[in-house]
Amino acid sequence: MVTVFLVLGLFSFKSIEENFERISLTMQSRKVLNGKLIITNADLFYNSEGKMVTHILAPFETIIINNVKGDLSIYNPIENYVYKDYNYTQGTETSSLYYFLKDKNNELGLRALGFKLNTSKFENGFLITTWLPPAQYMKIFSIVELVYQQGKPIFTKFINNKNFVIKRSYYYNYTKVLNYNFPLAITHIEYSEKGDSIVEKTVYSNIKVNNLATNSYFDYQIPASAKIVKNDKK
Repeated sequence: MVTVFLVLGLFSFKSIEENFERISLTMQSRKVLNGKLIITNADLFYNSEGKMVTHILAPFETIIINNVKGDLSIYNPIENYVYKDYNYTQGTETSSLYYFLKDKNNELGLRALGFKLNTSKFENGFLITTWLPPAQYMKIFSIVELVYQQGKPIFTKFINNKNFVIKRSYYYNYTKVLNYNFPLAITHIEYSEKGDSIVEKTVYSNIKVNNLATNSYFDYQIPASAKIVKNDKK
């Protein structure tokens, strides 16, 4: 289940431009957790109506379907069961990749989440901005730093109320997708005050848009015979 929700936080975007119809891409994530390497390979299929199908190929086959509203289905085709949930934070408008392709200000969703710009300065060719969190995030963050180079976000840093850096993210290997700057590689490093860290690098490739994006998974439907697994934590 950890691998499944890893993917959810990586691929979400709604509308790239008016003539956008569909986009597909390939993803590989390499995550080091407790000294173990977890490699996730997946293909993503997304249309302009907000439906996203993520076909995880490894470490085990799983199919994830979610939409703008946050309706989520996670299907295990081998065991033929499906986990269903609803949570807006799992919708296709709430992740960083959505903002790379939608947010023209390249604020990575900070303003949309209620963060307010605090300071901005130029230093050695970089634009360095800091952001203050809204009330609902003050228990988690004290400040967020977002750094740009030539108008592209290249680095974020999240600091908690103890002035401890809890996460750093690096965005690089940019390419153009429908005239938008899109990073083909993202590295996240999460830190624990105990000294542990989780390192995750995600690489995207094989990007196809509109008429070039043809695959049956765009219209994938979970079989009606699939057994529904309930969320016992609710």
